[in-house]
Amino acid sequence: MLLKRTRQAWSRQGIRLLVLVLCVGVATLAAADGEDPAPETGEDSSMSGGYSPWINAFVSPQADTDEDGLTDLVEMTMGTDPTSPDSDGDGLPDGWEFWNSLNPWSAQDAEEDPDLDGLKNCEEYEATTLPFQEDTDTDGYWDGFEVTKGTDPKATESRPESCAVGDMDCNGVLDIEDVRLVLSATLQSSVPAPADLDGNGSVDSRDVQLVVNAVTAAAEVSEE
Repeated sequence: MLLKRTRQAWSRQGIRLLVLVLCVGVATLAAADGEDPAPETGEDSSMSGGYSPWINAFVSPQADTDEDGLTDLVEMTMGTDPTSPDSDGDGLPDGWEFWNSLNPWSAQDAEEDPDLDGLKNCEEYEATTLPFQEDTDTDGYWDGFEVTKGTDPKATESRPESCAVGDMDCNGVLDIEDVRLVLSATLQSSVPAPADLDGNGSVDSRDVQLVVNAVTAAAEVSEE
């Protein structure tokens, strides 16, 4: 029985080796005939077109037939389609999903927001921001917050300018929501805008007091 299994295993290995040799041999013959193993732009990249990325992966390990940021060899290994830049059809290139720790085999993650910054993964791709980092440019404002306010989430110098002192959500209204946000920040919860209002390097009771004072003053003005 053991001898039989050993022979079967060697037989499978032999078939794999034979296929590899044939692939390399075909590509070598094509090159010898003056043909380019890689297709020109616009040419058919399927087997019926006389070209296969499966062969090209062995001949040119750095080849990226579908130009999605992953080589054909990597795509063959991980099971995505080396002839399609978007194997799961979710609008996100395989390479972008792979390098950003998303799933190039599932279309579902395009509508997810893993960093909870207000941008879905498909929107992060459009904005060229990081899907697992709520504040790509580390300026204190969440990516989704900046996109909503019309500033650049990738540029530290681009920040919302309409935020009055104490207006934590920059909506032009000083209210209880601003107090809630600064209180959340004192409890180490992430908030969409900077909460260190007095600039002392930490979010503490003084920042809370600043917001409370601003909200109280705004309420008194509205009552007059």
